[in-house]
Amino acid sequence: MNPHGTIAATNLSGSEAGRDFYVVHVLGLSANATLTLLDGIDALGGGDACGVFTVLRARWDDPNSDLRVWNWGRATATDAVNANDDGLAMACE
Repeated sequence: MNPHGTIAATNLSGSEAGRDFYVVHVLGLSANATLTLLDGIDALGGGDACGVFTVLRARWDDPNSDLRVWNWGRATATDAVNANDDGLAMACE
C-alpha cells in the first residue's frame, strides 16, 4: 500500500480531467510519491511539470545525504530521479 502514491495519482488524474493540479500539496508528499509523479509528469502543463521536476531534483539528488536518514523509499526516489534526469530536464525547456 502506498498512500502518498495514491494521492499523487489522484491529483495527476484530476489534472488530466481538466482540474487544478496542486503542485505544493503533491510535493509535500514523501519519497513514496516520486515514482507516481515521474510516471505522470508528461500529463502536466509546462509550468507544473517544471515545478515538479525542480523540486524532485532538489529533494532527491543529494550526494551528501546522511546515511542515518537512508530508507528504501528515499533510495528509490533518488535512483528514479537520476535515471530520468534528461527527460525531466525537458519539462523546463
